[in-house]
Amino acid sequence: MSRRLPPLTSSHVQLSATLNCSKIAAVKRTVLLLLVGALAPSLLGASNKSEQQQAIQRVEKAVAKTNLFELPSFEMKAVLQVVDYKGRLIEEGSYELMWNGPDQWREEIGFPDYHEVQVGGKGTIWVQRSVDFVPFAVHELRRALGFGSNEGSALVQTPIHSGDTVKHVRQRKEHGEKLTCFEIEGQEKFPHVTCVNDTTETIVRDPSWNLDENLQPVGEKVFPRSLSALRLGKTIARVNIGEIKTLVQFPPSAFTPSAGFASRPGCMNPLPPTAVKKQAPQYPETARKGHYQGTVFLDVRIGTDGVPEIRKVVETPRSDLAEASLEAVRQWRYAPAQCSDQPVPVEIEVQVNYQLQ
Repeated sequence: MSRRLPPLTSSHVQLSATLNCSKIAAVKRTVLLLLVGALAPSLLGASNKSEQQQAIQRVEKAVAKTNLFELPSFEMKAVLQVVDYKGRLIEEGSYELMWNGPDQWREEIGFPDYHEVQVGGKGTIWVQRSVDFVPFAVHELRRALGFGSNEGSALVQTPIHSGDTVKHVRQRKEHGEKLTCFEIEGQEKFPHVTCVNDTTETIVRDPSWNLDENLQPVGEKVFPRSLSALRLGKTIARVNIGEIKTLVQFPPSAFTPSAGFASRPGCMNPLPPTAVKKQAPQYPETARKGHYQGTVFLDVRIGTDGVPEIRKVVETPRSDLAEASLEAVRQWRYAPAQCSDQPVPVEIEVQVNYQLQ
């Protein structure tokens, strides 16, 4: 049943048919740019190769500190929690990741009404799910974890790609911590900001969308023990890591897919797809006149040709908003995800947000 929402207050961001696409979203970047924009920036010229290289190296080193996939082997076990906007627990599940290198890994997610197993081999992923799509909550939990194909939320994937330029460097504080923030512009001229903690020298994700806490050593790396995905400043998904063991000996059978697994090209931590063309949806007149607002969540497969295949509308406030979103997103195009410089298909969550000014 559709729900009529109250008018926005002055504390809300005023956007009309704002488009957000998981792990890059223009809204995410705009919010973070506004957070750091009041501070005096230091401009890095593209021709200043020495300063450019120093900035890029610092970001890459910060990413490497939390990149568990550079370890030869580890096992991670965690509790997954989905909560509502009042912080009340909706659902709790389990997570286990066994990593024996990029050609041998196994990931398992379990909820009372959903189960998923992925097994990775050389350039191939075998997948088995209890349903034929990825639920909204699972997408959000993957965003909290910080690895996989979620664009804009990676914790272990470098945000700087070939051809990118560091345009500005700014200093700011977040929760009492001093940060150095780099404004990076890609070939598509879409700027994004990546911040590094000056004390820990680790990546700090956008605080309006992620909260990472309790940083602890993992072998020669460090990694948060609590990771949260936020929306409108509220936690909606949380990963509480119970243990991470390194130098683990796994039985060979752990990485053998059983019957019923579907295979596709891919890897554990692909370079996410990048939107290169977006078309804003038409706000349905009936929804506009009725002051209906909300976010449509789509489970989407991005093929190697960059064309989105919409597999399911996983959540929507109204059917007319869903139809407008489907019509628009079908026109979007992406630079495909990559594993070892090869295009691969990936599954992402696409969000289309409707808010009245």
